[in-house]
Amino acid sequence: MPKKEKIHHIGIVYNNFQKAVEFYRNIGINQVGEFTISKDIASKLSLGKSEYKVKVLKKDNILIEVFHIKKPRTAALKSKVKTGLHHFAIQVADKKKFIRRVRAKQIKVISLKRKTKTVYFLKDPEGNLIEVK
Repeated sequence: MPKKEKIHHIGIVYNNFQKAVEFYRNIGINQVGEFTISKDIASKLSLGKSEYKVKVLKKDNILIEVFHIKKPRTAALKSKVKTGLHHFAIQVADKKKFIRRVRAKQIKVISLKRKTKTVYFLKDPEGNLIEVK
C-alpha cells in the first residue's frame, strides 16, 4: 500500500524538557523513543551550535518531537535559540520524486546525513522548516 500524504509530526523546542514531557504525558501523549541531534546538524537546522536531546512522543496518529539543548543554557545561548515550533514534517508518497520536483521549482532543500539515511528539509518563503518523510 503506498504512503498516504499527510502531516507526519511536529518538532517543538522547550526550555524545560521535563515539564514539557510531563505536560504531554498528562494529556495522554507518551514517550516512545529518543535520539540526539549533533552540533553540526543542529547548526544546519537553525538551532545554534549545541547538541540537542529529542524525546519522541506519540498517541494514535499524533507524533511530537520535544527538543532540548543537552548542556545547561547560558544567557547568551538562550537568547540565540528560540523556543516553540521548530518544524513540521510531511509524509509524501515518493520522497525522491518529490525532492526532484521541488528542486526543479527552485525551492531550497537541506539534505542531512543521519546515521544511514538522508533527511530532507525544505525552507518556505519565511524560513520555516518542513521535513520530508
